[in-house]
Amino acid sequence: MTVLAFRGTHTGAYPFGVLTRTKNNRIVFWPVLPKNADMVAAEGKVGVIDHITLELPNAKTHVTAYNAAGEPSRRGATDLGHCQAWRLQRFEGSGLAIWFTLLVNWSALADQETAVQRCMKAPNLAEAERRKQAFARHAAQLKIVDVPLPKYVIVPEYVYCVIYFVTGPEKEIKLTPDIFLHSDIDSQVDGWPDGTVFEIQPIKLCYELTQFVIATACPPGPMRRDVVLGFPRCKEESKS
Repeated sequence: MTVLAFRGTHTGAYPFGVLTRTKNNRIVFWPVLPKNADMVAAEGKVGVIDHITLELPNAKTHVTAYNAAGEPSRRGATDLGHCQAWRLQRFEGSGLAIWFTLLVNWSALADQETAVQRCMKAPNLAEAERRKQAFARHAAQLKIVDVPLPKYVIVPEYVYCVIYFVTGPEKEIKLTPDIFLHSDIDSQVDGWPDGTVFEIQPIKLCYELTQFVIATACPPGPMRRDVVLGFPRCKEESKS
């Protein structure tokens, strides 16, 4: 399990997601959520996304939320009325494919609980000790990776992040502004005029035999919501 945290030159580290890989060859990402978010999905709605799953064999993505009974509700793009499934979007000649985009309000990052305590009763001392050891083993395997923000940023309004899979050899990896997708950003951010110039800060991450490039930016304007996720469907109608 790997915790990803935004870290700026003038800020501390703020977790924004967790990566895991399952035994059936899936990559799962748990995004940061607003504090006290209502996790219950209404009937027929996606609700607050608990996690994002990429099935590596077919490159398809689905999201999972939970209903009031605690049952998972898994949805893909076609479940929401789109003609195309959410898939990795490859860019020829770049060695990269977009998995998803993430916009997160800085206040949501700063307000999250980073130390959570829960009291749970064990039936006996032996079981209590077993549980302690299990948590200790889990904590020992936890890895934290800092994802840098652009160096000029003091305290941003929000962070815009694009997560790519590396699909080509090292020498082919090339991140250019035209594949840093933000075509639908006006629906989520106020005050981001067309033609605005901003710095993009990429980092390469190797995780469980899979390589990623995570690119961050902190353009102007306030977000309308705390957390927004975007998924590509196909090259002709890619949206963020």
